[in-house]
Amino acid sequence: MTTTLFACSKPFSRTKEIEYCFKQLPHCEGWMMGSCHVQHPARSCSAYEVFDREHTSHWLFAGSWLEWDRVMRLWSQLAFVSKTIQSISPIFAAYGPILPDMKWVACGNRFIGLTKRRSSTPYMSMLSQDKPPRFEHLVQLTGFLRLFQHQTKHLVFVNRDIKTIDILDGAHDLVAAVKKYIPKLQVFCEWETFYLKNTYDIAASRSTDLSLSFGSYVTSCLAYSEQGALLIDYPFFLEVNIEDIDLCEILYAFLDFSAFDRQYLIDLYYNMEVPSHFFSLLAYHHMTKILEVIADDDIGACERSVMLEQLKKMARSYDLFRAQVPSWYV
Repeated sequence: MTTTLFACSKPFSRTKEIEYCFKQLPHCEGWMMGSCHVQHPARSCSAYEVFDREHTSHWLFAGSWLEWDRVMRLWSQLAFVSKTIQSISPIFAAYGPILPDMKWVACGNRFIGLTKRRSSTPYMSMLSQDKPPRFEHLVQLTGFLRLFQHQTKHLVFVNRDIKTIDILDGAHDLVAAVKKYIPKLQVFCEWETFYLKNTYDIAASRSTDLSLSFGSYVTSCLAYSEQGALLIDYPFFLEVNIEDIDLCEILYAFLDFSAFDRQYLIDLYYNMEVPSHFFSLLAYHHMTKILEVIADDDIGACERSVMLEQLKKMARSYDLFRAQVPSWYV
């Protein structure tokens, strides 16, 4: 099962220990500990905002020493991909590395990574229907994701059959939980059949493999520099998922953008050779995102109504859940 990763607005139990640890470092005397932004309880890893003596913001990543080898292998691959992308274009070279320069140090039974924040502007906040993504940023982002996916396949140690069972079980559980909230309208008649068909297509497909993924962090970790560069500047964790799921996550964030922008992103990512199984993955991922919110018993009627409208919009883009490819791509 995928471990839940979540943001937190207040420190968790290890904060004082980590604060004491990093303040013992010679170059961190007088620094202040900020809030915990993300944590991965299963791996005892977390990320905090910290401030130096001039009150300049930095990111602090902390984890158990038992995780050090794994983290170092992953970071070295990320750094390699960042340098490779930077080297392929004078524009990207001028932008600088997409990945921050991290200083890793041992600290007691933990490791700590420190890097100065390079931006306070989330990338997605700069985009809108009137201000679509810039071409060079899409090239940079898709190239980074494809190369990272390729470079880290050998670091995936999750059995595909086990992951497949998780996907199928999760889909059936979600259908059971959400049924009571789906109105009996013609526009929704085929939602369950459509969702489960795409789930089974992905599970049965041998055209896809497992890969490391940024998951929900693929958009939230991106920032926009004052020089107009695309950066990975906000904390993130990686997880194992079906390859190309990060593209689906980005497209979900782009739902309100023009059809041309979304189509262009897909064609750019696949170099105009889009595999047929991708559309099953896209439909499965987007529908899962919508249904998970609708099924949440803790949300209000207003929020659920908004998501039902989004599901209705999706139904119409797939010919009432009878088409395999969305109308905005055809």
